[in-house]
Amino acid sequence: MCQGLPEFYMSWARSDPLYQEYFSDCQLLISPQSVRHSWSSADFKRQPAKLIIDSGAYWYIKNDRNPPPPKDVFFRQQKMAEGSHCPTTICHFDMPLPPKESEIGTSYRRIESTIGNAYEFMELYTRANFPSNVQCLGVIQGYDPASVKFCAQEISRMGFDRFGLGSLAGLYFPEEIISRVKAAIEIVGTNLHIFGISNTKLMLKLSKLGISSFDSSRPMLAAIYNTVFYSKPFKSFIVEEAKNKIRRGSILQEPLPCRCPVCKDNPSVLMSTGRKKYHNLRAVHNYYHLVREIRGD
Repeated sequence: MCQGLPEFYMSWARSDPLYQEYFSDCQLLISPQSVRHSWSSADFKRQPAKLIIDSGAYWYIKNDRNPPPPKDVFFRQQKMAEGSHCPTTICHFDMPLPPKESEIGTSYRRIESTIGNAYEFMELYTRANFPSNVQCLGVIQGYDPASVKFCAQEISRMGFDRFGLGSLAGLYFPEEIISRVKAAIEIVGTNLHIFGISNTKLMLKLSKLGISSFDSSRPMLAAIYNTVFYSKPFKSFIVEEAKNKIRRGSILQEPLPCRCPVCKDNPSVLMSTGRKKYHNLRAVHNYYHLVREIRGD
């Protein structure tokens, strides 16, 4: 990757393709809910170039579930990190803000819980004596630039190796997201990971702010909905046989020239629908083109 460009982490679940077997420089983000309870990094025959082990906190908001005690999440993450030989980052268990939460008091209490959880995480992390390839990441929460700065100031005092900014996934206006990212950068600098970005145009804008990394499940989500990416310039198409083609975008009647591993083998598979294996191959193709666009290759 070119110097100065952010690193891209692909959000990964156990039924997804093993991207690192196609791309040796692939970096993955994995949440506890995305793998079996017994899963650890040692289960990978080929490890990713880098790995982020998320806390999965957003899953509880999205599914309206009560979260477990933060220490239980930490011990699960510790298990997931076992056998990892690549640079690995473990995120503290934050309290995401629901995107439609209008009560400032509720949002502020969640920010306070995020800060309290960070203290508990750092105590557990320090005692765990992880190997040198493992780092810790403190997650910043906030409902506007001022609250983001407040949380970032508190988190920055605790000794985290890296920082991340959450609660952006449910926001619809790119300007609001960018203002929060800039607020976090003012406090912790560009050593900042941005969680859960799905808007491809926004990814390219964030890349210009100097952030260190971000993650997305966009290549797989697009593949599930029979969408195919191409880069230079970046475009997306709906495959000809897709049932959702009437209401979504340009139609792809046949594959375009492409040098990704899938198309080198059998480009016509991009046009197939209805089975998980086709989703996975289309996701590999989409990953190739999204990363190519981000890097400017």
